[in-house]
Amino acid sequence: MLKSNRYIIKKNSYMIDLDNVDFITWKENVEEEGTYWTKFHMGSKEARYICQSVGDLKTILTKWTELKGKASNLNVEEIVEW
Repeated sequence: MLKSNRYIIKKNSYMIDLDNVDFITWKENVEEEGTYWTKFHMGSKEARYICQSVGDLKTILTKWTELKGKASNLNVEEIVEW
């Protein structure tokens, strides 16, 4: 869940400030099509999160780039292969 366009909250587990994330990696979850395993890399630490749709992934990537002072204007086709 994205809160205040800045914080990723995984219920009963953790909260991440996207401003502290160095980079983000992702891949489609082969066990549940349409969901995406996402890793937030912060220095030598990482946190894993499951995006429930490519739209959720796009929203997170867009908000992260905005926090870094950039506008990503990402298209879904740039994020995943269909």
